[in-house]
Amino acid sequence: MTTRFSMVMFGLILSVAAFFYSFFGADLPTYHIALDVAGAGAIGVVIGWLVSSRNRLSKEKILTFYDLEGKQAELKKVQTELDALYFNSSAWIWSIDVATKKLKVSTGIVQLFGYSEEEIDEDYQIWYTHAVEADKHIVKRQFDRLLSGERSEAEWRLHKKDGSIAHVRSVGEPIKDDAGKVIRIVGVTFDFTKEVELQETMRRIAMTDTLTQLPNQVFFNRQLEQQLERAEDGEQIALLYFNVDRLKFINEMMGFETGDEVLQLIAERIPMYFGQETLMARYGGDEFIIAYPFYDREAMGLKIQQFMESFQSPFLVKQEELFVSVSIGVASFPEDATNVDSLLSKANATLKRAKRKGKNNVQYYVRENEELQKRRLRIEHDLKRALDFQEFELYYQPKVSLVSNKIQGAEALIRWHHPILGEISPAEFIPIAEESGQIVAIGEWVLKQAIRQVSIWDKAGTPLRIAVNVSSAQLEVSNFMDRLELMLIESGIPAKLLGIELTEGMVQNIDAAIPILFKLRQLGVRIYIDDFGTGYSSLGILNQLPIDFIKIDKSFIKEVPANKGQATLVKTIIEMGRNLGFELVAEGIEREEQAEFLLQNGCTKGQGFYFSHPLPVQQFEQRYLG
Repeated sequence: MTTRFSMVMFGLILSVAAFFYSFFGADLPTYHIALDVAGAGAIGVVIGWLVSSRNRLSKEKILTFYDLEGKQAELKKVQTELDALYFNSSAWIWSIDVATKKLKVSTGIVQLFGYSEEEIDEDYQIWYTHAVEADKHIVKRQFDRLLSGERSEAEWRLHKKDGSIAHVRSVGEPIKDDAGKVIRIVGVTFDFTKEVELQETMRRIAMTDTLTQLPNQVFFNRQLEQQLERAEDGEQIALLYFNVDRLKFINEMMGFETGDEVLQLIAERIPMYFGQETLMARYGGDEFIIAYPFYDREAMGLKIQQFMESFQSPFLVKQEELFVSVSIGVASFPEDATNVDSLLSKANATLKRAKRKGKNNVQYYVRENEELQKRRLRIEHDLKRALDFQEFELYYQPKVSLVSNKIQGAEALIRWHHPILGEISPAEFIPIAEESGQIVAIGEWVLKQAIRQVSIWDKAGTPLRIAVNVSSAQLEVSNFMDRLELMLIESGIPAKLLGIELTEGMVQNIDAAIPILFKLRQLGVRIYIDDFGTGYSSLGILNQLPIDFIKIDKSFIKEVPANKGQATLVKTIIEMGRNLGFELVAEGIEREEQAEFLLQNGCTKGQGFYFSHPLPVQQFEQRYLG
């Protein structure tokens, strides 16, 4: 109700009341009645104003009360926020009275440090006195800036009462009087230890091989660089780059989980021989690397030999005894190289040499071989383009009947005509192709070319069986058999005109060899075991496999019949092979007396320079198919 309405209402009510009273009750003259009505109306207006004013004041009081309640709630909220800041455990507010050297802190410092308020009161420089010694200069520099009137930020490490270390970040602000003199320093300090620990965990994960928990390649290279820089006078560092020889076989036969356990056990074995403090790493896949400091080269060699010999003992994985060996390449700082890249390169090259020498051995970098290493790198690089530039060619070496001297078949042998280096022997580039993984593509090219040539001769009416060497890497390609079958179908040749030569080592594991050999047998392809006698198998083992021919290695033929021991050995191989139903082919026949000796003892087929060197297609056709 507004003030005007109240005044009109009360004035009207009293005026009407005065009129009725004067006119009907008092019987007064007309002018008196008018005066009474006017007076009553005026009084009513005053009463209405008073009543309205009272009501307005009451409402204002009510509003003021509610405002006060709102202010109190707001103040309570601010107080809660201040309490949260004051009592938090990850940061603390502090102030220092410069004159009295009194330190006032929020409870965060108590919870963080573990010291009581009394201990803090007694030491106003507590974050300096308890700072990590190496960081005290940071604390001093910050407070010097604050006392000079500058705002300052800094990070350092603090010793907590329980002996652990906290990482803190502090921001300070100087308070000055009217004369510009610093009278108080205030600030806030945060504990960011968890942030540092998280970053350290992420860094450790990024620098650690998750399987073995050894450092990884990135961390090793960084640490090795530092180690070379701080090497003492006379100190040398042997870089051992080694490869687990049979891990791929274990992965395929027993699963990757078993292979991973072997890697873990090897990682545990390394510190047992080279020490926990020695820098070592899993360098990737089945490769490890060790940076072993030494002063005595002979003692270093002995340590490596002891490590090698430890692999004569089996690893026990899932109740199975597993034997593996390692091939090691060693390069030394500063004798062989003075920087990380060169040292790694030479150790890696030496490892490859160890693998070429039959694995399970140690090779040391030899400076005289540097030119050979450059040539090997050139060959590895140029192999990638040799197929595209049609630099390969197949030669054919006849397999001859020792009875009639007539051709019985031939072996396809690859030749590389390098445009700059000239003729490169297969003995040189095939191992490099195997190590670099390029043997798969090269091997497939050889198969295609050989099958194509067989098809040409077959259609010309001069069918001849051609044997092709196939590497273990080709057999490991999942679709090798499908691709071989497709080549045979597209060529239209009888499968029996194709022979596949496998090394003895490739069929050493019967469980792995049987599926491959029986698939070849199902296709109708003839199977040869090449270089027999140089591997680990026996004729008894080979008898369990679907094999057609055994090729006696040329190293046995070389000294017969003059060498009685070799002659006896060859006789034994021939006799056992015949008894087990194999056909035999002798390799490397170079003299007539060798051919006669073999024939007299029951071997009826052979190949070698005595009959013919490997020949290009045209010369081969002219001599044997013309």
